[in-house]
Amino acid sequence: QFERAEWPLRSTVLAYVDPNLLESRELRESFLDDPDPVVGALRLLDEGVKLDLRLQLRGKEIPSPALFTVPTPLNLHERLPSDTFAYVELSTRFAVSGKQVEGALFDAAASIDASTLRGLQRVVDKLHDETDIELSDLVEISGHQAVLGIVADDGDLKEMLGGNVEELTMVGIAEVSDKKRAQGLVHDLRDYLEGRYDVSRKEGGFLAERKGQPSVMVKLAGEHLLFAFGKNGSLEDFEDVYAGKGRALSKDAAHGKTRKLLEGRPIAFMWVDAGRVADAALSRKA
Repeated sequence: QFERAEWPLRSTVLAYVDPNLLESRELRESFLDDPDPVVGALRLLDEGVKLDLRLQLRGKEIPSPALFTVPTPLNLHERLPSDTFAYVELSTRFAVSGKQVEGALFDAAASIDASTLRGLQRVVDKLHDETDIELSDLVEISGHQAVLGIVADDGDLKEMLGGNVEELTMVGIAEVSDKKRAQGLVHDLRDYLEGRYDVSRKEGGFLAERKGQPSVMVKLAGEHLLFAFGKNGSLEDFEDVYAGKGRALSKDAAHGKTRKLLEGRPIAFMWVDAGRVADAALSRKA
């Protein structure tokens, strides 16, 4: 096993675990059926500390390959506002149809237990009953990538750390592969919110407002579906940045250095501006 281990060059700390030596036979057969060794490495770089971890999963409980997305270039983060302090970017490109993905998801739930399967069925049924949206349609409409970010200026970030999450704004961009069906999805969401919110139509979508609640914005812009909820001013800033009129996260030097450290073509990437969060936490205690 040790001969199969590989680590990045110039690592400061190395880690090695042989999964085949784990005492739990059930765990080995379910998730670690004769895999390569688990290896980790820590490197001290000019951009910061980089931790590499490699774990190979293989066994009878591993979900169907239909549930895994295909690696694709991820670049939607470039159109997030500069006040974004955390985001998750991921591939939404599946190698199979939406119906196959839905079927594999139900198979995975059934393999856990009957209660999990019933819970998933209730969620899917409620989605369809209340919004007329099918789970398989969401997969079919999806393009190759999506990003979900959390936005807050320094003042709002301090409020958030104090427990006031109302100051946060969540924004998202998703590629769409079928504009006509995506527009239908926007219409279904608008119809669902009408009567619950004060809904005003805008080009490609709508803005839903309700006193004492975060506003909701959804719109189709070219090949992208934009969605956000939070303060109206932040939603407008998000639209401006997406359109190239405001300061985007792509202009942040520290963020750029972090992205350059990314190797290969991952199916997902998470980023958190730990420096901003730490500064906000320290300033609250000062």
